[in-house]
Amino acid sequence: MDIVNVPNRRFVGLEVVAPFDELDKVIPAAWNELRTRRDEIGGKVNDVISDVTLGDSMGAYHTLIAVEVAPGTEPPPGMVAFDVPPHRALHRSKVAAADEIPAVYNEMLEWAAASGLVTDGLKIDDGYVAVAGRRRKRTPHDLHVRIAS
Repeated sequence: MDIVNVPNRRFVGLEVVAPFDELDKVIPAAWNELRTRRDEIGGKVNDVISDVTLGDSMGAYHTLIAVEVAPGTEPPPGMVAFDVPPHRALHRSKVAAADEIPAVYNEMLEWAAASGLVTDGLKIDDGYVAVAGRRRKRTPHDLHVRIAS
């Protein structure tokens, strides 16, 4: 686990806001849609799909299934752009399947609390492949949890 300075990043993709009990339906649907529409997104900086968790409150989960793009890139119809300003974050690299990532985030949050650090709910997981049907494959992930300033 390390603490890093994260530069400004822009993401374009599909926004998901749903109650926790609906996530098993809406998240896979968003992944499938992004995989089929990924070529519509201009200015991609790499071939990785990211899960950008914006937070959760009152039983609802808010995330973007997105790709990182160059600054100023506009989203295609039906997608959104989201800018993450520069910040400090916990960082961990891990080879894992998608269903293992929540446990890794929990370890990161526990480490932050034990270290006296406060986080604010923003989490970025860079590490999903763009090919349909490969989401459960163990792949390298770069995980970031923003530290509240």
